[in-house]
Formats: sequence, C-alpha cells, structure tokens
Amino acid sequence: MSAMEIRATHHYPQPLPEAFAMLTDPAFLEAVCLASDPIEFSTFVDGLRTGARRTMRNHPSIERFTGPTITVSDEVTWRPDEQDGVRTGSTLVTVEGMPVALTGTVTLAPSDGGSSLTYSGDLKVAIPLLGPSLERQAAPLLLEALELQATVAQTWG
Repeated sequence: MSAMEIRATHHYPQPLPEAFAMLTDPAFLEAVCLASDPIEFSTFVDGLRTGARRTMRNHPSIERFTGPTITVSDEVTWRPDEQDGVRTGSTLVTVEGMPVALTGTVTLAPSDGGSSLTYSGDLKVAIPLLGPSLERQAAPLLLEALELQATVAQTWG
C-alpha cells in the first residue's frame, strides 16, 4: 500500500532555543489543544517526548467512516542535542480505532530572526481500496492542525 506525503513548514517568531522550550512546554501543548475546540484532551511532556490526545467533533467529509467524533493522538520524540544549530525528532500521529498513521520527522531550524518548524512524513490509511481516497481527505485536516499550532506560537510568550 502506498502512502501520501505530508509536508508543512511554519515560521515562528521565537529564536530556536525559545521555540524549542515552547514546543516542550505543557502549557503550550494545552493551548494548542484548546485552540482546536476539543470535546476532551490530555497532554504530556516526558523529557524529550511530548504528546497530546484530543477527542474532537468530526469533519463532515470523513464522518461517515469514523462517526461523529474522532480521537487523535500525536507524539514527538526530540533528539537530545542540536546538530549544527538544528533540533530534529520523530513524530507519530494516530487515530484511535482506525488504521491511520502519520510517521515522519520534525526539524526546528533558525530562520529569519526566529525559527521554522518543518513536519515531513507519510500518511497511511490501511483500508483496501478506500485508503488513498481517505488519505486525500485527511491530509488537509492534518495540515490545518499544524497551522493551528503555528497560529498559537505567533502570540506565545
């Protein structure tokens, strides 16, 4: 089965050290979750591992496949040190009860007086015949979630 490539880069006004501190701050993770208007959510920071779990009202385009709500978990595991002034890590996004996963990398790099955060990964919906169609429908929703994180970051701190 094939996967759909997802890539997004957002600029943050914070320089890299402050942006990294923000991305690993439980209060920031909570603010991002609240901005998505969840029914319920939880977050965690465990050293260099961060994550969130959100139950949200479903988007009409995929409601017939998943029901009225959807629970999405996302996790980032950062590498311990900067390499040439850049922070990198791995990311995993899953949808509970569905054969859906986004696996990829995150890169936080200095950029234009602030920093840029790039997500790059493969979205896979492991449902025969319907997988590619569902991937095309889910991709914009994932990109919207990343945009929401960037919006919260613009006024953070």
